Amino acid sequence: MATTATGSTCSVLTYRIPPALSQGIQPGTGVMVTVRDRRVIGYVLRIRSIPITDPLVPKLVDILDAPPEMEPLSEHERDLAEWMAARWLAPVAEAVRIIKGPYARLRADSDVTLTDRALLDAHTSQSAALSETERHILEDLRAHGGSSRSSSIQRRVDARDLTAALQRLENSGLVRIGPRDTVRETKPRVVEAVVGYSEPDAAQSLTEAQRRVLAVVRGFAPTEDNPLPVSELMRAASCSASPIRTLAANAMLEVRPARVFRQPQPRQTPTRAPELTRRQDDAVRAVLDEMANSSQDRKPVLLHGVTGSGKTEVYLAVIEAAQRAGRGAILVVPEIALTTQIVDVVSARFGAEVAVLHSALGSGERYDEWDRVASGRATVAIGARSAVFAPVRNLGVIILDEEHDHAFKQENTPRYHARDVAMQRARTCDALVVMGSATPAIETYHAALTGRYRLVELPTRIADRPLPTVHVLDMREEFRAAPAMFAAPLRDAIAARLAAGEQTILFLNRRGFAQFILCRDCGHVIRCKQCSVSLTYHAGRSLLVCHHCGDSIRPPTLCPQCRGSRLRGFGLGTERVQQEVQHLFPSARVARMDRDTTQQKGSHRAILQRIRSGDADILIGTQMVAKGLDFPRLTLVGVVSADTGLNIPDFRAAERTFQILTQVAGRAGRSDTAGEVFIQAFSPDHYAVQSAAMQDYRGFYEKEIEQRRELRYPPFSCLANVVATHAEEHAAISAAQEVSVALRDLSVPGLEVLGPSPAPIMRLKGRYRWHVVVRGEDHDQVAEACRLAVRAIRSGSRSLLTIDVDPVSLS
Repeated sequence: MATTATGSTCSVLTYRIPPALSQGIQPGTGVMVTVRDRRVIGYVLRIRSIPITDPLVPKLVDILDAPPEMEPLSEHERDLAEWMAARWLAPVAEAVRIIKGPYARLRADSDVTLTDRALLDAHTSQSAALSETERHILEDLRAHGGSSRSSSIQRRVDARDLTAALQRLENSGLVRIGPRDTVRETKPRVVEAVVGYSEPDAAQSLTEAQRRVLAVVRGFAPTEDNPLPVSELMRAASCSASPIRTLAANAMLEVRPARVFRQPQPRQTPTRAPELTRRQDDAVRAVLDEMANSSQDRKPVLLHGVTGSGKTEVYLAVIEAAQRAGRGAILVVPEIALTTQIVDVVSARFGAEVAVLHSALGSGERYDEWDRVASGRATVAIGARSAVFAPVRNLGVIILDEEHDHAFKQENTPRYHARDVAMQRARTCDALVVMGSATPAIETYHAALTGRYRLVELPTRIADRPLPTVHVLDMREEFRAAPAMFAAPLRDAIAARLAAGEQTILFLNRRGFAQFILCRDCGHVIRCKQCSVSLTYHAGRSLLVCHHCGDSIRPPTLCPQCRGSRLRGFGLGTERVQQEVQHLFPSARVARMDRDTTQQKGSHRAILQRIRSGDADILIGTQMVAKGLDFPRLTLVGVVSADTGLNIPDFRAAERTFQILTQVAGRAGRSDTAGEVFIQAFSPDHYAVQSAAMQDYRGFYEKEIEQRRELRYPPFSCLANVVATHAEEHAAISAAQEVSVALRDLSVPGLEVLGPSPAPIMRLKGRYRWHVVVRGEDHDQVAEACRLAVRAIRSGSRSLLTIDVDPVSLS
């Protein structure tokens, strides 16, 4: 059984089924069990019978309950969870949590009551032996009559360690904790709603408010499956509840409690598909040919199309074909910003059949959208990385847009890659995987060229529109002439677009105002106290912020080291670019899109709507603006600094630079007006920059694949990054050394062990980081070696390790 016990060293444990539950528990059933005297939830993976004489029997603990609130795991979900756990060396329970999505968001709730001792002694809560959280809990209980639900206490006290604090108070005899119930964190929304109506007789007299109510109801046409909440009806008809009650009493409205689905955005009426170009039609036919193959002969499809070639319409045509065959579809995109734009396009085609899944939704919205998919109300799921797990019924196709993007790799346990999960789901569901990109990952394109994937190409833009003209500006020469953020040709081009009423993107993949603050007297750089990185200055909040742990401080007026006053910001960020643009072009309407400006719900959509409606002339942004955006008036792209990622100590640095430059350049000139791109670079001759300027993916691939082959990097090997972390550096070093010795002692032919060495970011969130890089012939060899090595070392060292098989970064 897979348990969700936080901190448990083993997430798969064995329990006994008591006679009272023997009829209700099957593989996949959700249950409640105890782990170290704590009640936790879990899922039954398999059931086996053992003789009563088995020595294991006396050690077994009974399953406590099988709460009906827990959605069971299907056989497909159980197999997927165990496959993920084996592939990425993760606890099965963590894989289950990801797979079940909002259905896995359960919590234990219970009655908490003050004991007589705590009630009689009002000063108990002031005891120095109690923690601050414990004192707040006692004070809260006294303020609410001495008893409350633990969930209510959590809301009012807002304590991260509530469960542990309650347990300590119970052990001290200050509170009693009743039996725990398993409840959902998010529940279906049930409200008073109109579920039907009838027209009044001609002789019936209606007030003006009643007529307004009926007009709204007619337009909405409510049914059992599409109820109209009374609260929304009151707003739309500008009335109180009185005319609605009167109409209901006279049998003109049917009003009763009904399930209402929370909607991330208004449902749209489906529209007809546009006529495909010849090349798009050929691409669709090729994909559908592959879909028609038997599961044994079917290959994943790589749709390689230049920017602006119409890949999205190919996706939609494939989804439409799947729907005609009674099959569902999943469309996964790497960025929430991309989700916003593509949802509008897909919803306009498929209407209420579309469900949206991503982390920016409210918990209620995400639960309802997930539930719409699981119940079959929605047959098309769109979202960021975790949408690959959407419980689509009769799944027929999984599409990964911008398949090269590293956001498809999960950074936390389980460290899965959405592309690999899609392949596994397709194998077990008899579905097809389609991957689309203008700049495919080197490994993906290599697999297509060697026959593992089917390669389908869109080599030109729609209507044979030309790719943008790209100029590479040598900033070494520009700085010798006149140091400035924007070279003269780029400044002139921006001015020309403003005069012509056209739009511009300015791209810099760094947010903030200044990358670091330096003392010009002693050279001291203000760094994060928790991480081995400098703090970034954010002018909008007047804070120095660590982009790794989130810590922030007010900028000092004096140098902490020499007490000098000559502190100055160095390096560019999007805030600084925005300031410079507003200085150079004061009449320009400027929008900025980065993590700082998209924190609030709906902010992505609001910014993109400004561009779409023409309310902004210049969009400044990070990688959020580099992919998927399609605006007809956007004719100019300026890359402020193309060298940002080239010198990162990572074998994928050149690939990432080429991909993002090509992608952002592709935002220009996607309509009838030709586009132009200016790339500012201090390394203008680098093959990544030159290939991006020529929009030459194949040329870049040929250079990069030779380097990968020579240095034995993927796709010619598989890597794992084993990282040891601890608050004390010597402990991290010791654990890294121990696992490196264990790996070498395995003596696996073809397996290389590199390190241990300090990780590129040596200290992160207060913990030192040393890593060991493992390189082997294939995934299975590397994963098995890591598993055996970790099993061989001390449990204390084992707990300090994280293992990332197939990492997208070695930092």
